[in-house]
Amino acid sequence: MLGRNLLGMFAVQSILGALMALGWTARSMQREGHKVWARGSGLKDWPEALDAVPALRPWAHWPTWLRAPAQEPEAPTGKTGRARAWLRRHLGGVPQHLKTGAQMLFNTAVLVLPATAMMQFAWYDGWNNSFNKGYEQAFVGPLISVFAILGFIAAMFHVPFAQARQALSGDWRRFYDFRLIRKLVRRAWLSSATLAAAYALLCVPLTVIRSLPTFFPQFNAHLPSYTEPQRIHLLNQYFFFTAAVFFPIFVSLHLRAARAYAAALLSAAQSGAVSEGDLAKSEWRMMNTLGLLRPRAPEDPPAWKRAARWFATRTGQAAAVILVFLCWFLVIGQVYVGEFFLYHPRTGFLNHPVILLPLHHSLP
Repeated sequence: MLGRNLLGMFAVQSILGALMALGWTARSMQREGHKVWARGSGLKDWPEALDAVPALRPWAHWPTWLRAPAQEPEAPTGKTGRARAWLRRHLGGVPQHLKTGAQMLFNTAVLVLPATAMMQFAWYDGWNNSFNKGYEQAFVGPLISVFAILGFIAAMFHVPFAQARQALSGDWRRFYDFRLIRKLVRRAWLSSATLAAAYALLCVPLTVIRSLPTFFPQFNAHLPSYTEPQRIHLLNQYFFFTAAVFFPIFVSLHLRAARAYAAALLSAAQSGAVSEGDLAKSEWRMMNTLGLLRPRAPEDPPAWKRAARWFATRTGQAAAVILVFLCWFLVIGQVYVGEFFLYHPRTGFLNHPVILLPLHHSLP
């Protein structure tokens, strides 16, 4: 665990490393989802499940950062063939992580980046208007921000489950299964609400970390006399050590999303709300292997229980929608607060590191 986190702390300091971290996290989400399905089949103990179902063994351990996933051994011929086999075996995970991370980043950016780009422009326009006293244009910045925030929140109703679906299926196109994901989110309204609440809560320490450099002169009276290379060195150390908080939070939120998605998909498949044709090939193969596609007979409760359940479900869904909306509003609201304390002109709103690219290094 310590070694994985240490490599993650190094990775999130650069763009390429952050792409690798995103790809590595996607493989970790696969493992988490398969553990949920194994428990759903009655195999509560993970080592027991690995012994009983050989198809689960590729996810027996946490993914490595450099090595490719275990595959059938090849029989290389010649020095060149053996060299290629050695590279695939020991460094094959690098291109896979970069590819998976780039696909995840692109898909998420398609939905989130338009809203964050509008926020970036609105923030710039708002401050520019304040300094230049353009009273007739005062409404432009706030109005664009309102539309941008609403667009961001609308996208985040879809993004966490969509990222989990892409990770578990191994197919980037599954990210855009809007109808299926909307059905799962509505069925798993409590999981969706708790997931959004976890994002809102765990983003608080990250907002503090991101804003804290603006108070460095109060902590260190000698800082104004530092040269620029010394200040950059100080910030590099700061971002590296605070990544010990950022990286576990980033991974834990994505693993929580994978668990919620896997449980919702299993429930929907067994109840008949989702057909086998809606499943990705890899999802169908694993769930069929575990015997999870056998439908469960629905219960027939009394009429008063059906009415109470219907009312509670409708009320619960409405409350969950409001709660999810408020939680995602708190997430993006923290970005506005953080930028007020310390403005990042290039990446302030464009990249939320917990949602888009996990880049935990931004020189103000």
